[in-house]
Amino acid sequence: MNIKERILLECRYLISLNKSYRELAKIFNVSSTTISNDLNKRLFFLDKNLYYRVKENINNKVILNK
Repeated sequence: MNIKERILLECRYLISLNKSYRELAKIFNVSSTTISNDLNKRLFFLDKNLYYRVKENINNKVILNK
């Protein structure tokens, strides 16, 4: 699996299964920092629409957890 495929798969897991960065890191056997960089930096250059969907999903989680 290349980086682009991994990032897109991380997005699917995050959005559809409502996984956290830590859970994604365990699933993909990478650090949570890598997940953060993938979803906050690299994804923007791959797919801007998906980037904004991920951001919205993350923001909703933060609001719900308050």
